[in-house]
Amino acid sequence: MLSPHTPLRDSSGALWIVRQPVPDYEGSLYTCHHAEDPATERWLRFVPTQLDPSGKVPFQRRASAICGYRHPAAPRGLAWGVDDRLGVRFLVMEPVYTTSLDAHIRHGSTPTQITLWFEQLGRALSQLHQQGIPHCDLRLERVGIDEDGLVTLGPWGFPLPRDPSTIPEGTPLPTSPASLGPEALVGPDASPRASDVYGFGQLLHEALTATPAFLPNHPASLAHAKHAMRSLDPGPHTPASLRAVVQLATSADPRQRPDMPTLMQSYHPPTDNPNQVETDWVPMAVRRQEPLPDAPTERWDLDDIASAVVHETTQPTTPAPQIPSPQAPRSGRPWVIAMVVGGVLGLGAAAVTVAGLTAAWFALG
Repeated sequence: MLSPHTPLRDSSGALWIVRQPVPDYEGSLYTCHHAEDPATERWLRFVPTQLDPSGKVPFQRRASAICGYRHPAAPRGLAWGVDDRLGVRFLVMEPVYTTSLDAHIRHGSTPTQITLWFEQLGRALSQLHQQGIPHCDLRLERVGIDEDGLVTLGPWGFPLPRDPSTIPEGTPLPTSPASLGPEALVGPDASPRASDVYGFGQLLHEALTATPAFLPNHPASLAHAKHAMRSLDPGPHTPASLRAVVQLATSADPRQRPDMPTLMQSYHPPTDNPNQVETDWVPMAVRRQEPLPDAPTERWDLDDIASAVVHETTQPTTPAPQIPSPQAPRSGRPWVIAMVVGGVLGLGAAAVTVAGLTAAWFALG
C-alpha cells in the first residue's frame, strides 16, 4: 500500500505525488498529481515488486508501449517508473470519468445498446492486441460509456506474477483476478491477450444475464471454478450470435479461443433489420473526430434491397394533380352510347328516304 503524499520519480526524472486510493476501485489504483501541477489529478497504477521480483523488464516494456500508443477508447499513458526503495513499479495515466457499463446495465439497457457497446469494445481490444498491448483488467465496473454512447476502457492493468498461488491474502493486485482466464491464474507462460479474450466473453455474459459470472476470490479458487465451468453460457434466450461469442471466448482451454480480431471478424450483429446496427453505429463514430473502432461494413443483399424498396414505396404520398390533354380522345361508355344512337338515327333516315322514293315512283306511273 502507498501512503498519501508519497513522492515517486518516473523514468524521465519527473516527480509525482501520491494522493489516495481511487474510490470504488479495489486494488492498486491511486490518484496522484505532478509535482509542478497539483491542480490536475491523474491516476497511478502500482505493482508491488514483491509480487514478481524478476518482472522488472517485462513491466518496463509494457509500460513503455502503453505510454507510446494512443487509442481513443483507452486511457492515455503519461509516465512510468520504478522505485526500488519503496519496492513499487508504477504507471501514470489519464483518469477515466464516465458512467460504468455495470451502472447502465443495472438501470436497464436494450439488447441493441448492449450489442453496440460490445462491438465497440471488441474492436478496440482487437486494435490494441494488434499493437501487442493487452488491457489486462476487463470488468463491467471499469468499462465506461460516455454521453455519446462511446465505450472507454478502464485503467490499464498488469499481468499477475508467474505463480499467483503464492500471493498473500489482502495484497493489492495490479489487475482483477475475477476477469482473467483460468490459465492466467495458475499456470506459467499464460498469454495476456488470450486472457483478455476470456475477459471480453465474461463481460458479455454478465451484461446479457445481469449476473456476475464469478465472485472476487483468491486466484487459485477462481481458477478451479473457471476450469470446472468449461465455458460460460448465457442461455438459449439470448441471440445465437452473442451466445456463440460468449462460448468461444470463455473456453477454459486458451487454445480453443480465437484471438480478438478473428472473433470480431466472424461476428454478425443479432438484429431483425440488418442495417439497424450500421445506422446507429456510424454517426456515433463520426461525432468523435478521432480514430475509433472500425464501423461494421455494410452488408447489402437482395433481401435488404427488396425490403428497402418496399419501405419506400409504401410511404403515404400526396398524388400530383392530373390535367387531361385537350387532344386526348375520350373513351368509355359515353362513346358507345353515341355510336348506337347515331346508328339508329342513320337507319331511320335511310328508311324515310326509301319510302319517299317508292311513293314518287307509283305517282309518276
